[in-house]
Amino acid sequence: MERGCTPSKERGLRCNRCEGKGIADDYDEDASGDCSRCCGTGWYREAGKLEFIVFRFRIADQVYCWHQPRELVKWPVELTDEAEAWQTEQEEKPLNMNQRKFADAKALVRFVIEKHNIERMN
Repeated sequence: MERGCTPSKERGLRCNRCEGKGIADDYDEDASGDCSRCCGTGWYREAGKLEFIVFRFRIADQVYCWHQPRELVKWPVELTDEAEAWQTEQEEKPLNMNQRKFADAKALVRFVIEKHNIERMN
């Protein structure tokens, strides 16, 4: 293994029922008070620290890399680098997919979005 570290990432989920406002809406039985999903905080899940173990291997000049939540790593790991904050990549990665598979992927995304929108209306 070339390198392993435990970057942490802050993240939270804004309440989708009240859109982060913390105020009850038409979905709540008591529409006069706090949102029942987030108890008025505006957060479905507040930001917290998640720790990951990053695995990076080189096999026959090919680099393989993945990350795993620390609590799911059930085997001994020797860290070879200091923990650091996770940073997103600023540039898009190239998409190596033929046109047919790309069209299938777009159709699947459209299907999921349409199904979600229909379910929200019901």
